[in-house]
Amino acid sequence: MSSNGPMASNDSNVDLPKQWLFTPCLAMDDVPAHLQQKCASIVDPRRPEVFIRSYNDEDGRHEIYLEGDLDYDPRKPETFEKDASFIKWGNTFFPGFSAFESVSYQRRLMRVGSQGRLQMSYIQNTAEFRNAASFTGDDHSTWSKSFGLFTVLSYSNYNEDAS
Repeated sequence: MSSNGPMASNDSNVDLPKQWLFTPCLAMDDVPAHLQQKCASIVDPRRPEVFIRSYNDEDGRHEIYLEGDLDYDPRKPETFEKDASFIKWGNTFFPGFSAFESVSYQRRLMRVGSQGRLQMSYIQNTAEFRNAASFTGDDHSTWSKSFGLFTVLSYSNYNEDAS
């Protein structure tokens, strides 16, 4: 995975991480005290210097995508810590699945968007959105501020009718 690249793809030839690593929140000072325990930053476990961050594509459509960005040379250093921090909301739409809200772009959740790219979008009351914004993972730590791994699931991996 290169930095400044899309975080998901429908192209099976593209080698993207299937698991990401939670790390302590980079923007802890910008997060209200009652949400700090839910805040995390996310890195590629193969390249821990590459943080997952939200960015505005600045093409006039105001779409916010996720990209990998180097912690030692970020594209926008003035917003990097907030852009690379997310609030994890457990059991948001489905039991056992979480949604991730951007610290920089509040009220927007991470979701699988068009062409398989991950993006941040305002909450929509549709089955498609709920599926695309639901992620699952495993917490490999007993200490909440250390780390955990989670696997990105596209909306096609969850069956709403399953019990």
